Amino acid sequence: MSMMGDALGSVRYWHGPKRTQWAGDWVKAWTQGTGTFATTSLEAQD
Repeated sequence: MSMMGDALGSVRYWHGPKRTQWAGDWVKAWTQGTGTFATTSLEAQD
């Protein structure tokens, strides 16, 4: 099975359902509603 989606990069570590909702909302906002949050790239942001 494969999954396709968008990544959100952040310098700060975060977790939990409220922050995941925040990430999804942020991706939607930056992609004019076309993106789907799938993963984060925290380690790549330093």
